[in-house]
Parts: sequence; C-alpha cells; structure tokens
Amino acid sequence: MQSEPINFKHRFSDLEALVEKTDGNTCPFYTPSFFEALEESGSTIKARGWQAHHYYNPQHSLVIPGYLKDHSYGEFIFDWSIADAIMQAGYAYYPKWVSQLPFTPISMSSPAFHAQSSTSHDNLRQSVETLLESLGKQSILTAQFLYPHQALSDVLEPLCIARQSIQFEWENNQYQSFDDFLSDLSQKRAKEVRRERRKIQSLDLQFDWKNGDHLTPTVIDQFVPFYQRTYMKRSGHYGYLNQEFFQRWLTLNKNQVHLLFAYEGEQPVAAALFLSDNSTLFGRYYGSILDDQGLHFECCYYRGIELAIKKGLQRFNPGVQGEHKVRRGFRPYKLTSYYRYFNAALEKQIGRLFKQEETELDDYLNYLNQRLPFR
Repeated sequence: MQSEPINFKHRFSDLEALVEKTDGNTCPFYTPSFFEALEESGSTIKARGWQAHHYYNPQHSLVIPGYLKDHSYGEFIFDWSIADAIMQAGYAYYPKWVSQLPFTPISMSSPAFHAQSSTSHDNLRQSVETLLESLGKQSILTAQFLYPHQALSDVLEPLCIARQSIQFEWENNQYQSFDDFLSDLSQKRAKEVRRERRKIQSLDLQFDWKNGDHLTPTVIDQFVPFYQRTYMKRSGHYGYLNQEFFQRWLTLNKNQVHLLFAYEGEQPVAAALFLSDNSTLFGRYYGSILDDQGLHFECCYYRGIELAIKKGLQRFNPGVQGEHKVRRGFRPYKLTSYYRYFNAALEKQIGRLFKQEETELDDYLNYLNQRLPFR
C-alpha cells in the first residue's frame, strides 16, 4: 500500500480552520487556544527545546500535535534514566518526537483535532502508520504518545510498546454537599478532614473565586507570582509558562477558568488555578506565601471538591503525584502512554523494562487502594 502524503506543521496557527474551536464543552487544554498560546508566548519554541512538529493529514482533516524535543522536561512520565542509558551506549536519544499536552499530564480528550468527527479507526490507523514511518526516516530514535485518548490508544497498541503511570481522580457520587461526600468516608477520616478545615478557618482567611468577566488581566497578573513561587521553591526556576501565556490562555477560556484566592485582609496569600469542561474539574497550579500544608489541601482539594459538587461535575483531576491525595478521596488509576523506538533491539530491551515497571506499579496501586478512606 502506498503511503499517504506526510505534512508537518511548525506553527499551530498554520492549521487554519481545520481544528476544533473552543465551545465551553471541550477539554480546555485540547484546544487551538492552548497550543497557540504556548507557541505565541514563547513557552514551546525551538530555543526552549520544543520545536513544533504537528502531524497534519488534509485528506482526513486530521491533526496530531507533536514536538521535536531535545530534553524530557514537562512530560510528567519521565524517561531521563532511559535517555542516559541509551546515550551511554553510544546512541543519540534526542531529538525525540513527543505527542502530548505540553506541561500538562492530562489525557487528550479526543484522538486528534479534526474538522470531520467521522474519522474512522482505519483512517486513524493509516495516518499513525504513515506518521511513524516518516518519523523513522528523520534520524529520530523514538516517538512518544503521552496520555492518548482511547481511540488513539487502540491504534497505537499493536504499533508501540506501552508504559503505565498512575494518576488520581475524585468521583462525584451524586453528592449534594461536602458533608455528603464526607459521609462516604470512614468516621476517622471524615473527622480528620473536618479538623484540617477547622484549622484553616482559624487563620481567618477569606476565599474568593474568580471566573468569567471577573477574570481580568489584573487578576491573572496577581496569580502568576504564586505559580512562579512554587516552581522556584521546587526547581529553582520560575516555571515553564510565562505571564504572556497565562494572559492569553486564561482570557480566551475565562468561562472555563476557576481561580481561587485566599486573602489575609486585602492581601492575597495563596492562589489555586482550576479549569473545567462539561464533566471534569482539572486542578493545575497552586502557590502560597504561607508555609502551611493544610492551606494547600484546602485550596487544591477541599475547595475543588466543593466546586465540582456545586457545578455537578462527574470527576475532579487534581494533578499527578502524591499519596496524600488518596487519603482525601482521590482514587488512583493507571493511564497508558505509548512509545516507538526505531531500533528493534533497543525497543525490545525497553519493552522488558516497561513490563517490569508495570509489575511494580501494580503493587503500588494495590498499596494505594488499601489506603482509600471510604467506608
């Protein structure tokens, strides 16, 4: 079978009107506004190790976002140790091609952008096969699909090796209030949560949500230093995303943005950024000038749960990592990413490594499930 023409785009704006438009009912990350804000703000550019290399199939009106990367930052399912081992063996690991939502460990909400939603499994499979064939001819060692949607996963399963990771999610069991949620927890854990919240109440802080027309440029500017503070504390830099990105993206998606501030008098002392679609709340970034773990739990988890209940959302994704999420009602689950190494011997070795990882991950998942706080 002759391969279809390959067409890579190096700016998301070059895709014109073929991509889906943000309509308030789609994942706020899997939209043109997200990718364009990243590129136009300089957050994902070649100079920062993110060269846009988006696959575009005009025949099927299909786009699979991707980047040529010369590092592994901003992925959240990391391959640093694999890269080091391969480079020590004399191979060039970078650049690698990665399809992902940059800096965002969230499953893509559709298999790809496409103007025609009827793109079939066979057409998607043919496109992915062509994509992999083309990448394999570009002196690229590996192509990686991080957190793909189920339809794309079905296509990738026989073509790549799978790697598992763990994420966390709160489920709304038709709760009418936060106390309703607590009634599902063991008596001991419910009492501990109430005690944590009372401690924060004793600080005499005021909490305020910003959304829609209240999400002004000034409000966004107030949030950014909190984001930067967290990254500086953890990693010694101001974060991967800059002020221009947040101004562009949050303004364009203001009706899906929920920005929580905690105030001490008139002074904001903490901020947490959430976004939502029609079924899920996504917790993204938090920062505070107060060194209080309880305030972190209040802003990032308990206030988020309250918001999800109020909006009638089915799920709440609080972000990756942290066993402390499990004790607060977030269930762990496995999510699959897919890797293709264009060296058969290396792919076989790495495939064995991923299988070993999966066994260890299953043990860890069982450990976490045993610590869930539900009755």
